[in-house]
Amino acid sequence: MFSGRELSSITKPLDDVFYRNGNKEDLFQLQELFVESILNVCSNDYTEEQLKKWTLGSRDGKRWQEIISQQLVIIAEFNQTIIGFGTLDPQNCIDLLYVSSKHLRLGIAKQIYLRLEKDAKERKVKKLISHVSITAKPFFESLGFVLLRENIIKRDDVEFKNYTFEKNI
Repeated sequence: MFSGRELSSITKPLDDVFYRNGNKEDLFQLQELFVESILNVCSNDYTEEQLKKWTLGSRDGKRWQEIISQQLVIIAEFNQTIIGFGTLDPQNCIDLLYVSSKHLRLGIAKQIYLRLEKDAKERKVKKLISHVSITAKPFFESLGFVLLRENIIKRDDVEFKNYTFEKNI
């Protein structure tokens, strides 16, 4: 997920970012961005083995089809390229929130989040949750999310640390 670290030579907000709902035509770019962001944004917090295992999630076609068909997907585009995306699942969990390593610290993840939160508020949702990477923890804290617990997740033989956060909205 999104990191508060600056990895970009761009330092001012992008005025021409277009936000929209995602669709099945976006799947390939979403999967590519998922991998790029994990490998380049999360590399200081996770081992190479963990990153490799995490990025294998991009190959789960059934899961990605379910994301597009069952979740609210908000996309950030710049120059007709997807530079960020976030999803809100039917249980009001922010499932995914990723921004390209070339476009960090520009407010893109926050704008995606605010659109997800707005949708939840319009549906009278009272609480959002998210399972957050080490890298994304400071970002979610900055949004007012509260830490519920630290988790150890096992994928095959590889363990990962993440956190469960919630926010009353």
